[in-house]
Amino acid sequence: ERCAERGIAAGAKREKLGRLRLVLATSHHWRGRPGDARKLALAAQDALPSGSDPWVQAIERECFAALSLGLFDVFDRVQPRLEASPETRMTVRALARLATGAFQAGQSERAHALLARAEGAPKTLRAAPDVAAALERARASRATRRGDSAACLVHLRASAALQDEAGARRDACIERLNAAVLEAELGLHEDAERHLREAYDDAKRMSLAIVVDAARTNLGHVLTHLGRHREARAELGAAFLSLRDRGDERFLGAVHAYLSRALLGDGQPEEAERHARLAVEHLRDLPQVRPYALALLAEALRARGRLEEARDAADRAMDVLRSGVPLELGEGLVRWAHVATLDALGDADADAAAADAARALRERAAKITDPAWRQSFLERIPEHAATVAREPR
Repeated sequence: ERCAERGIAAGAKREKLGRLRLVLATSHHWRGRPGDARKLALAAQDALPSGSDPWVQAIERECFAALSLGLFDVFDRVQPRLEASPETRMTVRALARLATGAFQAGQSERAHALLARAEGAPKTLRAAPDVAAALERARASRATRRGDSAACLVHLRASAALQDEAGARRDACIERLNAAVLEAELGLHEDAERHLREAYDDAKRMSLAIVVDAARTNLGHVLTHLGRHREARAELGAAFLSLRDRGDERFLGAVHAYLSRALLGDGQPEEAERHARLAVEHLRDLPQVRPYALALLAEALRARGRLEEARDAADRAMDVLRSGVPLELGEGLVRWAHVATLDALGDADADAAAADAARALRERAAKITDPAWRQSFLERIPEHAATVAREPR
């Protein structure tokens, strides 16, 4: 980073200037400074030859920085420019990576189109390890939107191995972290804890602030499931202190949501409600994850005896699910919070809601071909176990 700054100060021009700006944009990305990364990526594009590999990398960097800042219209700017560029290894990789970003932003139609374009590229371009890794990552996101967590985990592990083959240690680290998150979603909490701690250590050694924060955030979530609520709050509190000045709405929302869950588990529903409301606010523009925060809000309100408010929060979460938005996180909790609230109110629709929740859960479980993973998914996620137990006979 210092060398790039010195090169710019020394009067670098044209393409050299663009390459140095790209180095700085990449550095700011990994340090968790999306605002600075975006500005530098935009400036790099202006100085780089259109269609060149560094120019494509600058477009990638701009896109993901903008997504971190909640600027979801970035695709309208970058996608046409990328699709009009010559088809090269770097362009195909960028299309696959943008597909992942579009899945994460809830733009499913765009994501499928981008992935199809990348998968339709010549085999010689797709065979490069970094391109193959980007394709596996996009397929993982597609599997998540289909409710197939097991397939997602397989794709993420493949992506991590390919990143290692490509020598991309930073990208391999974050893919291993993402795989650990999927392990947690399957109820494999001990594996997830071990792999998250490994990812944290690797990220710390490489000074990857964004990965360090992601590891601590997800570790807090896993520790909550393991019943270690105070440890969970410590990890989440540290992540919050690091994230609060960066403007990454998605991660801040996740921290508040996971804090809410840890506090609920620790018998503090009032504080849990406060963090759930903050999570809902931070995730207001992310319909694929906001229902999870609403479900946690419903759980906190129900624990406080405010049942009509809990019903409202649970209904709002279910409305998003019923609208067809594929949830990235917490479908089981959304359905369970709705059922539990109806039960608490003595509502006559509770049995029907419980039957629907159990049916949806079993449909998701049926996609998991590994019997041990399937059992873990049904029994070791609290809301899933509760849904199975509540299923009308």
